[in-house]
Amino acid sequence: PYYTKGLVAKKLSDDINDALRWFDQAIAVADKTNKGQIARQAKGAAHDELLFRGAKLIESKNYSDAIDLLKLATEYDAESADVYYRLAEAYNKQSKYDLAISNAKTALTHEQGGKTDKAKIYFEMGFAYQMKGNKAEACSAYTDASFGSFKAPAEHSMEFELKCGTTN
Repeated sequence: PYYTKGLVAKKLSDDINDALRWFDQAIAVADKTNKGQIARQAKGAAHDELLFRGAKLIESKNYSDAIDLLKLATEYDAESADVYYRLAEAYNKQSKYDLAISNAKTALTHEQGGKTDKAKIYFEMGFAYQMKGNKAEACSAYTDASFGSFKAPAEHSMEFELKCGTTN
């Protein structure tokens, strides 16, 4: 019942904490009663909602609150490539490039997809290295980002901004 109440609270309330309280109760009870599937569902629902809201906050340029929610999401799924990618994105927006690089690297260790799935992560990493003035690392990351919808912007950065392949 706690898991279901969490789902209802998620739909009815703008306050994520209402839903998280129910999900946390569901996880605690499920762990005590050996109901692993319910615990996994509650953790997944909490993670997904925090990731969704964090991404929306990034879109609305509310980076600090986004980072808070995304960090909280890692408590429900510490291996979520999407959360670490979004953290890298938010830290880049705040000009916190070392944190962006660190989170991008963590995202890459957990990303199970192929080159196109990893491209967005490499793009954030390339941008952070570019802003730090590290041309070699930026060019390398942008090369790995040159897939799917990130191909054109990565190639633009390499050719016109960084002039990758040249010595100056």
